[in-house]
Amino acid sequence: MGIHDKRFATQLGKHADTWTEAEERRRLWWATLILERYINVGFMFRPISTHIIKPNEIIPASDEDWDRGELAVNPLLVMSIEARTNVAPFARTCQAAHLLGRVSQHINDHADPSDADFHFQEADQLQRAASALLAIVQQEHSETESSLRHRHFSAMALCCSALLALYDVHSCIETEAIDSGGRDKGARMELQQIAIDGFKRVSAVTLDLAEEIQQTMATQGLDRISPFVMNALYQAAGTYAWYARENGSASHLGALQKIRDVMALLGPRWRVADDYLELLKDTEFEHGGGCTM
Repeated sequence: MGIHDKRFATQLGKHADTWTEAEERRRLWWATLILERYINVGFMFRPISTHIIKPNEIIPASDEDWDRGELAVNPLLVMSIEARTNVAPFARTCQAAHLLGRVSQHINDHADPSDADFHFQEADQLQRAASALLAIVQQEHSETESSLRHRHFSAMALCCSALLALYDVHSCIETEAIDSGGRDKGARMELQQIAIDGFKRVSAVTLDLAEEIQQTMATQGLDRISPFVMNALYQAAGTYAWYARENGSASHLGALQKIRDVMALLGPRWRVADDYLELLKDTEFEHGGGCTM
């Protein structure tokens, strides 16, 4: 249809006569990008089908203004990550999906040993960007009235999915792998430490998110919860199962069970929750994900 590139791609539809219609098309395309990047999480070496999003891409405007048909400012994809501007929850989800796609591309990149240093630098840049966006969304979430906080769940979960996937790749580097490529061994090992620490931090954030999801379901119902939270819950649960296998910690087992309980509650609304629960079965006793040493 040409929605992905209004300047150079052949446009199959008529020109948008109003800002409201242009915004609707923009939201449709961003929804496609979000879905495409989300379904690629966890699949190794499967390329993203849609185009790489440019940093100066426009993201959706305020949901309230669009609903009322009022003109509003459309933030830029990257600038609004770096600056505290007024960005709507759906637009934050677009930003998070963009970073999730960047992480997927990074994970699936067959880096040549001569490019190892650049590969590690890119990983550090991605984790910094995703961590910064997560912090911004958490702040905006805390400043939102309780009945509307669920609108931030998707962006938070996608940030957590991106970070946990990135940390999974870079946290478990064996000694032979450390010596196999890259000149700056210190940078590589520093990235490994960042990933190990990040696993703990982001898993804890996801556990808090799971508890808030449970509270939202109790007060507002299952329909308030987006399916985009599922992968983050699954990855965090797999991380706690890994920790439990390593040290048998009761707190890690408790965190794992807490996330399982929340996913079980989501099962009647989103069937994928039951599929994830099946994958998590007995993972505290045997490998089911996480570090592959």
